[in-house]
Amino acid sequence: MRFAAAFAIAVFAIAAWVGVAAAGGVGVYGFDQYTLLNGTWPTFKMILWYAAIPAAVAGIGAWLGSRSLEGIKRQELLVASFAFGLGVFALMLAAGWYPALAFLFYPYLFLAPLVGLRWLSDSRRAASGPSGVDDRMIPEEPPRMNPDPLKQFVDEVTALVDAGVAEPELHERARQAMKDLVKDDAWLPDEMTKPHPQYYQQYLLYADPQDRFSVVSFVWGPGQKTPVHDHTVWGVIGMLRGAERCAPFRQVDGRIEPAGEEILLQPGEVERVSPRIGDIHRVSNAFDDRVSISIHCYGANIGKVKRHVFDPQTGAVKDFVSGYANA
Repeated sequence: MRFAAAFAIAVFAIAAWVGVAAAGGVGVYGFDQYTLLNGTWPTFKMILWYAAIPAAVAGIGAWLGSRSLEGIKRQELLVASFAFGLGVFALMLAAGWYPALAFLFYPYLFLAPLVGLRWLSDSRRAASGPSGVDDRMIPEEPPRMNPDPLKQFVDEVTALVDAGVAEPELHERARQAMKDLVKDDAWLPDEMTKPHPQYYQQYLLYADPQDRFSVVSFVWGPGQKTPVHDHTVWGVIGMLRGAERCAPFRQVDGRIEPAGEEILLQPGEVERVSPRIGDIHRVSNAFDDRVSISIHCYGANIGKVKRHVFDPQTGAVKDFVSGYANA
């Protein structure tokens, strides 16, 4: 079809150039001395030089141009080229009686098919959407639903635990999945974002049927914080809204002492915990005037796990089971 379009444009260009050559010849030499009918060499030379060669170049250019216009019907392409070229040809035919003006118009007719392509492309783009593709040329598709980010995260972690991936690799891949989960906060239901005026809330978002992992949202009211505590299982913590401060601790000879500098976790950032790399910390809302929310995934049903709270002053240890605010 591209070849047919290019051929038709080339034929039109040749015809137009022949007409212009004749018109120019009449203007220069007079009708009796220079016409297409007298068979003189200058006439054929004029046709060859000013018609056939430029028309061939124009046809090739039109064919190449049509390759980038996949959504445009070839009939429309031909009509646009013909209409533009016809207008320019009319101007040149009139100007042919005035040789100086006629030669000024020659380059424009040579470009007519290509300009017609560009004109058509621009007009179609203006009528289309931001992509530049005419909506009428695209078959309608059923609307696509955005995937549920939480489900996608759960599916990824489920695949990891089903495959029996060792903790170091599982921990890192779960961290990457958590980064994807917390890069947008629009997915979290409002009922899982409500703070309590006195203490932080832990809402269960998902619990694996075999209790191999769980996903929870932690909602921190202004200035709220946890005691120093552990988890006894691996975990990844992603910051969704606001910010939180995490102070790491370690247990040494029955005492609890700081294990490094305090970490500030901001939206989109992810922290890890595990008995393997460090499992004891104290977490607080970094803001005194707003709510912060983080998303946690643990390698067990964390609301059922017996954990420990530590007193940094005395070293006393107390068992606790956190449960959930919504269960």
